[in-house]
Amino acid sequence: MIDMHRVVVFFHILLFVYWLGADLGVLLNGVIGNRGRISDSGRAALREAADWVDMGPRTCMVLMVAVGLTLARAWGFPLSAGELAGVWILDLVWLGLVWGLFLRRGTPLAKKLFWADLALRVIVTVVFLGLGISSFLLGSPVELGWLAAKLVLFGTLVLLGVIIRILILSGALAPPKAGKAADGSYIPRPFWDPLRITVLTIWALVAVMAFLGTVKPF
Repeated sequence: MIDMHRVVVFFHILLFVYWLGADLGVLLNGVIGNRGRISDSGRAALREAADWVDMGPRTCMVLMVAVGLTLARAWGFPLSAGELAGVWILDLVWLGLVWGLFLRRGTPLAKKLFWADLALRVIVTVVFLGLGISSFLLGSPVELGWLAAKLVLFGTLVLLGVIIRILILSGALAPPKAGKAADGSYIPRPFWDPLRITVLTIWALVAVMAFLGTVKPF
């Protein structure tokens, strides 16, 4: 007989693997594309490839909500079967929204999908941070410290994504741009721009979450 809990654990591990691995791929893609000897057409192709690779982490982040809460329920998180089913339905709707935004990017529909996605991210941020902080302070809805920490960390990484989007919209977070020298040669943009630092911070938080869920240190 197949233990369904172990099946969910398996998918939980896959989500972490593809999240971390694909983020590394996006980073390396950007590093290679930033080299001066790459042609403009080659750079454009690398950006297109990075956009597709980046859908791996985006997909994993969304699915982590339903998969993570399914496992959290086994560790005492108070969710009824009906409530968990509702979480899965909403999560899959969100996943469809994320992919719709990507596939229809540059269209008027994408603008509407962007704001819907942003609103959902704000809601997820508030919910997970609220649940995690409440668990630390009151011991409810979960008593396990490592699980409460994972709730807080997940809410934090979603919050970082929200902040990135808001700052980009406002123009307050714009990485130094690459350019052309007087002789027409390519001038790479700095590696440690604010966007890349924020993305690497999210990547580190994902690794810490994986550690907490595996080791359960407290």
